[in-house]
Amino acid sequence: MDASIGQWRDLDPEEFPFTRFTVEEVAIHDDAEQFRAGLELVLAGLSEQAARQVTQ
Repeated sequence: MDASIGQWRDLDPEEFPFTRFTVEEVAIHDDAEQFRAGLELVLAGLSEQAARQVTQ
């Protein structure tokens, strides 16, 4: 991925403005952290739903 980031940083900013705008965000993005955060949300929702069904 580091090689790709370097190549994207070298692109002409006038020809590739979006790529140059987002390259730093892509460089620090952590897929594993995003996955864990999403999984935590799903599990919290399931726990809340299960708790509601028990009290009904």
